[in-house]
Amino acid sequence: MNRGGRRLDDFLNEEGICAAVQARTLKRALAEPVAGNKRYRSVLDEAARADVAMQESGVGYAMPEVHKYVAAKVRGERAKRPRPVKLRK
Repeated sequence: MNRGGRRLDDFLNEEGICAAVQARTLKRALAEPVAGNKRYRSVLDEAARADVAMQESGVGYAMPEVHKYVAAKVRGERAKRPRPVKLRK
């Protein structure tokens, strides 16, 4: 990006703030993917606990409802938990 014949990074270097601006930009760029990954890990952990409980109790959840729930949670939205149903033997 030129401004009066000077590039932005030249200006930032001259001001002694280039590294700080780069670090702040990188932090902002990574913030959402990191938050998304944390939500994803949380959902997987919850699913693993639910699977153990389902195996022990014989009560589970309808997959289409689970898929809607998981998709909403990964997007960071509030979602109602699916209702449990008795599994076939």
